[in-house]
Amino acid sequence: MKVAFCTQDSIEINEHFGRAKQIIVYNVNKDGFNLDGIRNYEPIDGSKEHKIDTEDKISTLKDCSILYLADIGGPAAAAVIRSKIHPVKVTKPVKIEEILKNLTSKINDNPPPWIRKILMMENNHKH
Repeated sequence: MKVAFCTQDSIEINEHFGRAKQIIVYNVNKDGFNLDGIRNYEPIDGSKEHKIDTEDKISTLKDCSILYLADIGGPAAAAVIRSKIHPVKVTKPVKIEEILKNLTSKINDNPPPWIRKILMMENNHKH
């Protein structure tokens, strides 16, 4: 499965979805994880009345199953969920590698129902 991370430094989950200039995507499976790529976005101009085009940003993440972020607005969260991407908000910065290792072990051990559902959906799409 592909997992996306909103980050300012490529190390920690420490960025708001709307402000994220880059979202890093990893492939995660029972064997481990590897970098899929970095999706870059235009920075928001704080001097203007400017809202991101949430739908455009989400459309670049349609291949992802999980999106980790520091924060997200209600309407954007609803749009993410409608796109069948599971948003996960972290309350303080967390190392991306820590989450990746944790997800790999969950997949191998006893995945919680929401991860099991993602894995089943992905297996069904492959056939």
